[in-house]
Amino acid sequence: MTKTHYKNEIKSDLDRIRGATRAISLGRILQEEHPEIRDMYREGKGHREIAHELGINSTFGVTERIAESSVYYALKGHTGVFRIRAYEGLLGSLELQSLGRNHHKETNYRQIREKVGIHGLTLKKRRKNGSQGGRRSYALKRGLFSLKPEDLQENGKKSGKNAYKERRGIHALSPEERKRNALMAVKAKGQFPISEGERTYILQLYKDPRYHHRESWYKGRPSYSLISQAVEERFGVKRTQASLKHIIRRGSSK
Repeated sequence: MTKTHYKNEIKSDLDRIRGATRAISLGRILQEEHPEIRDMYREGKGHREIAHELGINSTFGVTERIAESSVYYALKGHTGVFRIRAYEGLLGSLELQSLGRNHHKETNYRQIREKVGIHGLTLKKRRKNGSQGGRRSYALKRGLFSLKPEDLQENGKKSGKNAYKERRGIHALSPEERKRNALMAVKAKGQFPISEGERTYILQLYKDPRYHHRESWYKGRPSYSLISQAVEERFGVKRTQASLKHIIRRGSSK
């Protein structure tokens, strides 16, 4: 990273901090001047829609992003960071979480339908943006890149233990659900999950002398090309030598 680029990154961070402090302060003002924000949010209107209807950006001379963030703070409140006095939100935390989940779902559905935000980007563009964000975080030692390897390992262990204890994520699934999800993942990659009939057939071919090499250094050993051809003829799936070895190794260990 060049010195000029680094300075630009620092300036960008400072601009974000200034924007956040402006939104926090404005959120407290909105609570006093527009308490109807509470009911507007309950009716299903999002932060951006509320900010637009109330004309916050033009009334207070702020950007649309700050106007939207100020609605967020008016609803949620402020904890006291940035040396700005803390204040309670217009909604309690439990109600805010419940409404937030509903808003999040509806927003996602709308963005998918209208192809906006990340849903409007091609897969190539998403990867490029993710790569740029990762390099920026690495250069500035943000997030995970600010931690030592031992800290990362310890955090990973704690997260795993907490997830297991609270039955979250994969730990909340039954064995049947895990198996179903694994099959879905295999299909999503364009691969073909193996059936018990195919597995049994492969193991039979592996032991059948007719599917062994008949000459060369490999005489008497299984011919994976012959096995693959036979499997493709019967099941319509072409298995690679590596996948056949994996299937046979797992089948032989049972």
